[in-house]
Amino acid sequence: MEYLKYCQTYIRGCGLASNSSPFRKILAIYFFLPPCFLIIAFSVYELWDANNNDIFLVIEVLECISSYTQLTIRKYMIFTQNELMVEIINDCDQLWSFDTCGPELGKKFKQRMKNCWIMVKALVTCGFTTFILMCISARADRDNLLPFLCWIPDFPYATEVLFLSQFMLLMELLYYVMATDGFYLLVCMDIHIQFEMMQEMLKTIQFDVISEKESWEKLTELAKHHNRMLHQKLNQVFSKYYVVQYFMTVAAMTVQTYTLKYRMVNIQTALKSIMYTFSLMFQSAYYLFPASNIEIEAENFSTEIYFLNWQDHEDVKIRKHILFMLMKSQENLELMGEGMVHINRNEYLLMFRLAFTIATLLDGLNQL
Repeated sequence: MEYLKYCQTYIRGCGLASNSSPFRKILAIYFFLPPCFLIIAFSVYELWDANNNDIFLVIEVLECISSYTQLTIRKYMIFTQNELMVEIINDCDQLWSFDTCGPELGKKFKQRMKNCWIMVKALVTCGFTTFILMCISARADRDNLLPFLCWIPDFPYATEVLFLSQFMLLMELLYYVMATDGFYLLVCMDIHIQFEMMQEMLKTIQFDVISEKESWEKLTELAKHHNRMLHQKLNQVFSKYYVVQYFMTVAAMTVQTYTLKYRMVNIQTALKSIMYTFSLMFQSAYYLFPASNIEIEAENFSTEIYFLNWQDHEDVKIRKHILFMLMKSQENLELMGEGMVHINRNEYLLMFRLAFTIATLLDGLNQL
């Protein structure tokens, strides 16, 4: 679980956790937080003050609000749920070791966790490249002086201060991605692996081959381990974030789709939009596919229980226990965003369709 320990270090390093150092808390609250709120406020003011008939200006301002809202919700999540996140990391240490089902499978499971961490780093690298392109595009375009469009106060060096603030906060967002997205992906993979190991243990229960005592011990251990699954705690941490992430991603993808499909853009803006869209697609897949994989493995575990030859066993206690396990395993194991958004791979395609539909409607409104 070394990678989850890395996430715990990032969570503490954010400065918003209860166990963060006083210096980091001062930086997070008094140095990084005010500029974030200020840029969002300037974006809202620009939207209020601007000519709303200019659809291009509106979508660029909404892109700014979307991006910095994602940073804000991550800050809120760590500030309110950091203790529960650390508790989940500690609970993961109490789950089965990856070598429980043998060294060969253990090596395979450890490699999966390593791949998850590599994917998080890939997302951060992709995000960093996108932000650099956005900054280059802003410096090359005389009309857009900032990476994200917002209102610029009329005082000396205001543009430079806002440019530096936006870049600084974008780099901070990458740090929060390591803390929150990495945590989520690793915990989901751990739960996924635990269900696979439970299926492997079920396959070793053969009532005609092993003793009744050994069968009973394995069944009770499986029942206890199934109750230790952490999906409910994970859902509690990310429930509000799911909703914000879903709608902000749809809004941001709508902006990029509209920009690429219906607007004449230069090469810098096109590259920025493509990289930004790719980052959003990658990030959305991080949240939707792992949650969906947990549901699938939970269903597979229930199926494995069903195919045990429990009905032929003479011991009524074992038969009742297996029926109880079968009933328990069929409970819905789904992650939800405040009860409104079902986090699974089906929503991935719906997000693209919704974004494309809204972009098409915006083009129709712009032509009126």
